[in-house]
Formats: sequence, structure tokens, C-alpha cells
Amino acid sequence: MSVALSFAGLIDDLGHCGNAEDAWRLGRKWLSDNGVIWCHYAHVAGYRPPHERRLIRFSSLPETWLNHYDIEDFSSVDPAVQHCLREAAPLVREHSVRKTVSGKATRFLDDEARQGFAKAIAAVEDASSVEVVVAVRRRSAGYLHANAVTGVAVAMLGLAAMLFAAHRFSETAILIDPIIVGVAAAAIVELLPQLKRVLTPVAIRRRSVERAARATFVERGVHNTRGRTGLLVYISWLEQQVALVADSGLATALPEGALAAAEAELTAVMSRGGAEVAKRVAALAPAMGAAVPHLPDDINELPDAIDSDLTRTDRRRRP
Repeated sequence: MSVALSFAGLIDDLGHCGNAEDAWRLGRKWLSDNGVIWCHYAHVAGYRPPHERRLIRFSSLPETWLNHYDIEDFSSVDPAVQHCLREAAPLVREHSVRKTVSGKATRFLDDEARQGFAKAIAAVEDASSVEVVVAVRRRSAGYLHANAVTGVAVAMLGLAAMLFAAHRFSETAILIDPIIVGVAAAAIVELLPQLKRVLTPVAIRRRSVERAARATFVERGVHNTRGRTGLLVYISWLEQQVALVADSGLATALPEGALAAAEAELTAVMSRGGAEVAKRVAALAPAMGAAVPHLPDDINELPDAIDSDLTRTDRRRRP
């Protein structure tokens, strides 16, 4: 039976479902039968009073993960939820158009770094039962307070300059011009990640990186391994920080403090470029092998391609 005919049958069957749960189970089975790895449905419903909204979510993820998702408030950084807040069109993770981002962020993940990460993933996975996923993000949060602080400061400076200047400005100019200059300055901050980094306390940056890393761990399905030995290497360029998120099987096998020490070492070399970070990831192979040795029947359970928004590359299809 073709997918088109199968889908037509699904639509007919959905019309006979008595409630949302039955419809979700039926739709999830259809997706699974047609090769979809996992699916996640989020819908923001409007309620009275006006502007009050409630998130309705169905997912094929385990219930324990969904509970953890809610406790950690991952919805605030989940791209699927943010998409639902903006528009009603479906969000499908599939082959995307390559998008170039100029500047130091792109140079961090140059060809040498990509080759280095490929070798690092192979080194760790050949030496152990660990499944490594590398995710590189331009930033882990918006840090809009930096825009606001800069905009207000520039507006106040502009106002002071106009009030004390020898030239006499009109009252309209004094009222409007500082606002225009402040808004422009706030917008320019988006092009100055270093300024956002300086204006954001280290603790806030670290908390944002950790939350985004855990959300990415779920989004990328790093928990989908037989022995729960997945490891996410999450690199956030604006914050210049690395977070390691290990699945339960790996986390319990590693010595206490091993992940934190590795995070600190990887973060310390970020300023030297992606290739240097990749070398340090490869250097984790012996420790990972000691914690969870490589088994004869180990298979590659997770994709090895780098998941990056510095330059978009192909991803697995994931509604």
C-alpha cells in the first residue's frame, strides 16, 4: 500500500476516534509504520481570559523523560514549543538548506575541526560502548538583558550629550533622538556576542548552557541506546562553554567528578578553536573505555554527524 493511500486511511480512522489520546496512539502507530523514529506533538491552545494559553503535548518519549522535561522547564528552550508559540505550521526536522554564518563562530567549526570531531567520535566509540553526539550552538539563550542595558545606557548618554551640548536642540529632538539611538544600539548588540558575554554573569551563562544541553539531549534522542551509554558533547559558542550530558548507564559507571573535570578541560580550550576541543574529546577515550568497555556486539546506535547551527548540515528526519 502506498503512503498516500495509507495516509488517506489514517485520516478516515482519525475521524472515528473518541478522544485526543486515541487519535495520538493511532497517529503514532502510523508514523512508526512509515519509518519515523520518534515524534513529538505540541500545541498551544488559547483560553479565556484573553492571552492565557496552555501547552498541550503528546510524545513518544518515555514518561520518565517527560516528567524530567517538565521539572527542568525545558519547554522554555525547546525549539518545537517555541515554534508552536509563533505559528501553526508543522515543524519537521529533515534535510535542511546549508546556511552560512560569518565570523569567528563559523571559523570555530571549520573543516579541520569537523574532521577532528569525526576522529574523536570514532576514537571514543571504538574504545568503549559510549555513543557520542556532538552539538554545537551559536548560543544557549537570548540574553536580552544585554540589549536592554546597552540600549538604556546609550540613550541616557545621548540625552546627556544633547542637554549639555553647546548646540540647542528642539524639545522634540531631545525626546525622540535618544530613544532612536538607544533602540539602534540595542539592535547592534545582536552582532556583538562578546558584549553579551561580558554583560552576563558567569553563573547565568552556565545555567543557560546546562538547561539547553539537557534539552538537546532529549531532542537528539541521546537516551536511545541499549545500555543507556549515550554522551552529548554540547558546545555553546557565545558562552564559550562546553557541557557534557551522560545517560544514566554511563553516568553511574564514571568516577565521581569525572564529567565535571572533563567539562572544565574542554571549556578551557574553546578559545583555541574547534580542532583543539575535538582533540580533548578524543582524549576521553581511555576513561570512557575503562568505565564502559567496548563489547563485541556493539553497534553504532546514534548518528555521528555534528549537529550545528553555525552552518546547517543535514539532519535525520524528525517531526
